[in-house]
Amino acid sequence: MVIIKQVVALCLRVAVPLAASAGLMTGSAQADTWSLAEAAKPYSGATLHCMGDGYSPALAYQKLSEEFTQITGIKVEWETADLAVMNQKMLADTMNNTGIYDCDEVTSVDVGLWIARDFAKPMQDFLDDSKLRDPGFDPHKQFIPETLAFSSMENGKIYGLPYHFIPRFMVVRKDIYDCPAEQTAFKEKYKYDLPLKPETWEQFRDAAEFFTRKAGDKLCDKPLAEDFYGTAVSLKRYLATQYDFEMFLNAFGGLMFKGDGQLKTAEGFKSGDDIAFDSPEGIKGLEYWLSLLKFVPPGYLEYTWDNTYSDMCKGKLYTYPTWGDTTPFLEDSSDQGCPAVAGKLAYYPVPGTHQTGAEGQTWFIPASSKNPEAAYLFLQWLASKDVALRCQGMGCTSPQRDPWFDEAYDNEGRAQVTREIIDKGYLIARAHPPGLSKISTILIDNLQAAARGEMTAEQALKDAADKGRKLMSSPQ
Repeated sequence: MVIIKQVVALCLRVAVPLAASAGLMTGSAQADTWSLAEAAKPYSGATLHCMGDGYSPALAYQKLSEEFTQITGIKVEWETADLAVMNQKMLADTMNNTGIYDCDEVTSVDVGLWIARDFAKPMQDFLDDSKLRDPGFDPHKQFIPETLAFSSMENGKIYGLPYHFIPRFMVVRKDIYDCPAEQTAFKEKYKYDLPLKPETWEQFRDAAEFFTRKAGDKLCDKPLAEDFYGTAVSLKRYLATQYDFEMFLNAFGGLMFKGDGQLKTAEGFKSGDDIAFDSPEGIKGLEYWLSLLKFVPPGYLEYTWDNTYSDMCKGKLYTYPTWGDTTPFLEDSSDQGCPAVAGKLAYYPVPGTHQTGAEGQTWFIPASSKNPEAAYLFLQWLASKDVALRCQGMGCTSPQRDPWFDEAYDNEGRAQVTREIIDKGYLIARAHPPGLSKISTILIDNLQAAARGEMTAEQALKDAADKGRKLMSSPQ
């Protein structure tokens, strides 16, 4: 991944905003009768093998795990990889019962399959064990309810612990917005003031169109050395394409499954009701998305989140949808980061309904793990309040509410927009039926076909929905 090369240097440069305290040595606030060190004694000397992607949370977790080892005597070894590669390795491990991994970062589209196939040891079993559970740790109180339900629960039972929290939001070049010549020209063309943070998709499209320029055209009164684009999207045969589609779907008022978004507690979903992405709102959202292709870099059919990030990092885009685990790198002004745009950005919720999935991966302890109790103690410690707060200062995207609202982040752009998303109820918890990963593959193929002009938006979604319903009605 593009970002992996930059993560280690960034994590080493980011100042941790909070000093260590006595309480951090045992994780969260402890009852007198329980301590992490005591709970870990039976497992001291064990070695955990954890799998994660290469973005900021995984690198921060690696650094923090050294402290966990000092407290417990339990070693933690790491493997990082692309999400698709990770998924193949983790599934092979648990299906063949080889016991290589002890803690797996599982994507939200695969959660239902892991639960239905008993690939994961239910986290609830460890939470119910008084010898293992820190009395100060309550997932229902500490985690953002929608992301706990989205990533880690089924039928009211906790199967995993949220790995991170990455709802979609937009980033925009504020320095370009501030150019008087651009504001004047925009108003002359569209008859309203250029919005820094578009509220509607019509405003977003106007801005994307307006700022798409050819090499030699002027931008902020200076000629461009290369083409410049209003926005960027992901349309490769890859998970990033589904995530982009879901962003437009939700922000146009549509849902992946009937019942999504209605749950505002941490009770969790059942396997998922009928598919709903082929609704009129879904079709409208996809038609709109396709209309933006005139204003994006020409390689969009091979684009993932790495490519869109890279284009913004190099100063080739005006605005685009991003994630909380990417923005620390966009704001890195060093040579290893994004000096072309760092410090020049503003953040805002997705236009339209502003609704966005409470997206995030989850930590599962695979059923094949040889050290499940030790793995639980590690994941519980990572989720403790003080560790989560320190992790936020290392580039993490906490699935807990408190770190986002800590005063240390009052001036951080991604924290401000995330606070708005949480406080204004913009989050949607999507169901995760066992067939979602297969449905996702069908949907992504059809989205690509629509982008190539081989299917209309309606045909693409209706066909994917019909095939998806057949999958949902058959055993997984």
